[in-house]
Amino acid sequence: METSDGPGTPVSTQMNLNVISSQANKKSKTRPINEVDNSPLFDDELDKALRTKVLNLEIENEAQKSLIDKLTNKLNDL
Repeated sequence: METSDGPGTPVSTQMNLNVISSQANKKSKTRPINEVDNSPLFDDELDKALRTKVLNLEIENEAQKSLIDKLTNKLNDL
């Protein structure tokens, strides 16, 4: 096995990591992250839709908890 000049990652592994990193950088240049961040749909409409969904889930969760409490009380009364 080839080794680097000092302790650490073997040379062949390090070369493979460099190739993978280089390929990832090339792919990321084709579609910049800012493209998604600056999208009006992402910032406004999607954010509003996600917040609404979360709120609805929280309301549903509270309703289910209330129903469970009522059913538990009825069972305890039996």
